[in-house]
Amino acid sequence: MWLLITLVSSSAQESVLTEAFEVPTLPGWDHSPNAGVVAGTLRIEPGGFVVRDGQWGDLTLTMRVRRLGEAHLLIHYRASTAGSYVLRLGPGFMELHREAPGGAVALAFVPVSIPPQQWVQLRVSASQRQVGTGAGRPSS
Repeated sequence: MWLLITLVSSSAQESVLTEAFEVPTLPGWDHSPNAGVVAGTLRIEPGGFVVRDGQWGDLTLTMRVRRLGEAHLLIHYRASTAGSYVLRLGPGFMELHREAPGGAVALAFVPVSIPPQQWVQLRVSASQRQVGTGAGRPSS
């Protein structure tokens, strides 16, 4: 999987964090041993993770990703001890659900055909009252 992340504060509409994953050691990120930067691309092998902690207010997170093979891509955000939101992109679908200590609740399920190896741009937005997602082909 390849990932380029831009985090934008919804209230200020300015970039708060942009990460192009150009440094192999992933400074500022927690990650599993099977995740790293290879030739300027973040690669996360099955079962791996990359996490960036921080206190984010309202936000829009955009990223370019591609799945290698049939594995699912999971993006956790708004994570706390009370729970988190999870966007899951798999073969033939995109799903949003809320995880909490009592279990998971499905919020949305959309059939979408994104073949492995195809680049897509994902957008995740979150405010105090709403969360949303979107996917499409990147412009470049």
